[in-house]
Amino acid sequence: MFRRPRKVSEYPRDPNVPEMGSWGTRGISGTIGVGPQTGEYVIAARLDGDQRDRPDVPRSMYELWFPTESLTEPDGTTFLMDSGVVDEARENGSGGLIDVLTSRLRVQWDADDAAFERALSWYREHIWGSA
Repeated sequence: MFRRPRKVSEYPRDPNVPEMGSWGTRGISGTIGVGPQTGEYVIAARLDGDQRDRPDVPRSMYELWFPTESLTEPDGTTFLMDSGVVDEARENGSGGLIDVLTSRLRVQWDADDAAFERALSWYREHIWGSA
């Protein structure tokens, strides 16, 4: 069953999301602040790296990766969004999916490349099963 996230335009831009221009070369990583996955990593991976030669892919796109197949609201019962969702940065001040995630789960982001690599290593070891 396909579930759609809430309408993104209902949410303002969250000031805790770093501007995309300050993201590391592969994206940003963060930790969840509330809910069942508190303390676990989330990743916003840039989609412009391997697709620079594709004019049909906007350079501001990203994919969100979660430690579970989908995340819930902090109450642990209400669906929030699925891992692997793709979105693009907004320029008009409205929030995207990363802003919804950040606001709802109080994600603390780190735009440093080393932090992204630490989170990626954690995913390889704990989620994807290949070190």
